[in-house]
Amino acid sequence: MSVTEVMTAIEKLPVKEQEQVFIWLGHTLMARRASSAISLIGKNLSFDKACEVVFRVNRELLGMLAK
Repeated sequence: MSVTEVMTAIEKLPVKEQEQVFIWLGHTLMARRASSAISLIGKNLSFDKACEVVFRVNRELLGMLAK
């Protein structure tokens, strides 16, 4: 199944089920990236650098939200 087919299938779900998919996706992405986030704890990042890290780490999720 292609990404487009998955997205189309999700769009056909009732809103409550779409929310469940979104929550699962968010948890899954964050769990995969947890180890990289731990490496940032205690670092003194500038606002710009912090934004860069947040957008880089969450690029896939932000891309999905942008559609």
